[in-house]
Amino acid sequence: MAQGFHFLEESHKEYDHLGSFFRYHRYSNVYRFYESKLYHNAEKKFDKLLKLDISRCFDSIYSHSISWAILSKEVEKDAITRDDTTASRTFASKIDKLMQNMNDGETNGIIIGPEISRIFAELILQKVDGEVEKQLRMGVSGQSAFHRKDYEAFRYVDDYFLFYNSEATSKLFCDTLEAQLRDFKLSLSREKQHTIEKPIITNETIAKNKIKEILSSHLNPEQKDYAQESAGDIRYPDHKISANKLIVEFKAAIKSTSTTYASLLNFTLSNLEWRTASWLRSHKRAMKEFQDNGITDMPLSEVDLSRNLQNLIEFSFFVFATTPKVNFSVRLTRLICMIVDEIHEIIVGFDTKERVLKSIADNLHWCLRKYSGSETRRIETLYLILANMKLGRYYRYNQEQLCLFLGAEFDRASGQINFSDIDMFTADVCLLYIRNQARYSNFKKGLIDALAERFRNRQHDLQKDAELLITFLDLATCPHLKPVEKQTLSKAAGKSPSFMRDLGQCHTHWFIDWSGFDLTLELDKKRSR
Repeated sequence: MAQGFHFLEESHKEYDHLGSFFRYHRYSNVYRFYESKLYHNAEKKFDKLLKLDISRCFDSIYSHSISWAILSKEVEKDAITRDDTTASRTFASKIDKLMQNMNDGETNGIIIGPEISRIFAELILQKVDGEVEKQLRMGVSGQSAFHRKDYEAFRYVDDYFLFYNSEATSKLFCDTLEAQLRDFKLSLSREKQHTIEKPIITNETIAKNKIKEILSSHLNPEQKDYAQESAGDIRYPDHKISANKLIVEFKAAIKSTSTTYASLLNFTLSNLEWRTASWLRSHKRAMKEFQDNGITDMPLSEVDLSRNLQNLIEFSFFVFATTPKVNFSVRLTRLICMIVDEIHEIIVGFDTKERVLKSIADNLHWCLRKYSGSETRRIETLYLILANMKLGRYYRYNQEQLCLFLGAEFDRASGQINFSDIDMFTADVCLLYIRNQARYSNFKKGLIDALAERFRNRQHDLQKDAELLITFLDLATCPHLKPVEKQTLSKAAGKSPSFMRDLGQCHTHWFIDWSGFDLTLELDKKRSR
């Protein structure tokens, strides 16, 4: 069985911000596998594809099973029976213990997210892969099957792809795989099994191709030539973008392929971002050439440019609003940052820039109001609050608006602000947004009071609650907090008044670079992860 190919960063590329210590050896995304020569060669040999998925993989992995995968279950259980102390010094036992310590002593399930968890799962699943191929080759219940002859199987993390011709081979593979997974307390998700016959192509792949064509037709039109004897030919984009047409064509692509918004939003926003960036660069390049050659009657209209950008912004927010999740809000915020950065560099008038910025501001305000009353949407909207920072001072929210977006109570008569609860992400975003500005003094007081209450109620959890500890460390280095405010928070956490101040002097920053915070740069780093 082909080994899983999940190694993170791609080995042939250079990165400004590494999101991982490891590298993708072959495919950085499962959809690149769908378009690969490896995939097409398998389709040439076999008529059907069966997609399989391990049910709740990371949640179900039993930490002791790492020893079974590396040493074998018999050896490990025999060592336990004999109280063999050498067994506790093996690599398998050490990594088992590490995973338990990371998960509050639990042996059932491993932490989702850390790279060590991916290594842990990979060691177990590669053992499963090898055993399945071995069992099938040797024969199961009088039947045998050979890899690359009777079937071809691939795994991407916890997703399996089985190419085959015979239903008997498919059943034999599934039964064998389930038996091996069962030995490690894992199982297949029957409801996620899906068979595709030739042509072997998924609905998601068809939809992505349609969306690529839609965005290409709107953002990569043929450029016109502006011929002038003294300047030569200047290539410039000359077309109009319609938000309504984009929305209708996008919805048609989803509907005609029986896919969902959620499965395509990441791809759509990513593709939209780089195509918009390329389109804006062509505008910037053409306008500079016109100016350098002293051409004042430019065929490029600033009004058309701003109208096109407003339509792209409308489309972007429509796409996001269909399924507002965290990773999509990161993509949308990155797109906003890119547009704002580019519009400031393009040689256009003040009114043109303001029309674009106002369009972004209006859509952000609409989106934040829409999800202001939903607890489950709070974290998704935090990125949009940071996106508002890119627009400049004129578009900043006041205290009452921030309270509405973040679910805090605002008393107009007294100006008092109360947070019913506060978490690390909300606290960090609030402090990045309000800084030390006097107009947010009441808001800041309410924020400090809420943080102090949180620390006071959970003093004993500070050493074992990751979110609480990260919050404390970030606040220790935050330059937007006065010494007296840090003393208040330090005492609330059960520490000496100077503890937070002293901790803050140990390092310039822990998780947030408060002084050099650049939203575009931070999103670039996050995207690499």
